[in-house]
Amino acid sequence: MTPDLFPELPPQHKPEPEVIVPPALPTKSFPRRKFITGASLLTLGLGAAWLSLPKRRPSLKEVEQVILPPRQDNPTRQPQRSQVRVERSPLPGESDYRSFLATLDLRYISPNEIISPHIRERRGVSNELPPRELWTRMSATLKVADELRHRLGVKMRYITSAYRCPAYNAILAGAASRSQHMENRALDIVYDCSPRTAMIEARKMRDEGLFQGGLGLYSSFIHIDTRGRNATW
Repeated sequence: MTPDLFPELPPQHKPEPEVIVPPALPTKSFPRRKFITGASLLTLGLGAAWLSLPKRRPSLKEVEQVILPPRQDNPTRQPQRSQVRVERSPLPGESDYRSFLATLDLRYISPNEIISPHIRERRGVSNELPPRELWTRMSATLKVADELRHRLGVKMRYITSAYRCPAYNAILAGAASRSQHMENRALDIVYDCSPRTAMIEARKMRDEGLFQGGLGLYSSFIHIDTRGRNATW
């Protein structure tokens, strides 16, 4: 028997690597109910803290960017009525009449308020300032209206009518054909009280002998004139 010259060598034995297992940490049981309760309290606490923080309100520009469409400039856009200032040319003789009215030394009635009703127009007919020869006739009536304003203790809102030129008086409904307005002796006035209250006080003044003239009661104003004789309607 021939000996095996190359006998089979046994395989080399490699030792297995040693696995080190760390010791288990001691555990402590935590009840599920306590965990849920704690989590709920923590959530509520965080929510309350967030609500207490100051909040920044969005600016108007930010809100417009979200809600409104982009603004486009319109070059043809007209200004609002309140922004429109109407310019007018002075009436013939207005500067001289204004100077005359200033010499009357009225306490409450300004020249502008007296001139204002002369600027009106009805059905294409414009009113005018009184002729120079009639200026002084309005003095007595203005002083009565000024004293009446003092006694009432309220403001005079405006004068609805003073002098009326014949053409302007003719187109007014209900205007007398021989109106004292055409003589520059009459005023229709709205005071900051009821017309009846103003009428009662005006009659007291006339009864005291402060003037002789006409007194008329209307729905929104009273009429005063100094025609030289008393008349009431």
